[in-house]
Amino acid sequence: MSATRETLRRGALGAGRAVGAVLLLAALGKALNWQEFIKAFPRLAFMPGSLRLTLACGVVACELVLGFRLAFESRDVPVARAAFAVLAFFLAYSAAMMIPGADHFLGGGPECDCFMLKAAIFHERKLALARDGLLALASFAYLREIGSSGVYGPEKR
Repeated sequence: MSATRETLRRGALGAGRAVGAVLLLAALGKALNWQEFIKAFPRLAFMPGSLRLTLACGVVACELVLGFRLAFESRDVPVARAAFAVLAFFLAYSAAMMIPGADHFLGGGPECDCFMLKAAIFHERKLALARDGLLALASFAYLREIGSSGVYGPEKR
């Protein structure tokens, strides 16, 4: 394997761990600040209340499971695919929030306090779009690397 290819492979595997760490941090922030996180969901006007609570619990559980699996070097292709799908959804949501008037239907800005940061700049829409884009790109690089290696289980290299 060439030195460049090895560097790219290591970078992609590191990106997977970094995405896992970010997901764990986000889940931890939501769990520790549950009341603040839940306040973001009533603004999702198109969902009934029970579905919003289920979605909130599901988001935290999904981030915890995927974050743990990615951060601690799971090379399981289905886990990588699920992480990419979740992050692609977050990216699509952030992109949709850039559309004028979308905040009425989608529930306003992403003020979920998910990273335990009250700083409004962290949830500014353009920054949230960039953040979610980078996370989706990193998870795609990780998925591409482990998918091309043919490893479909927790096998270590």
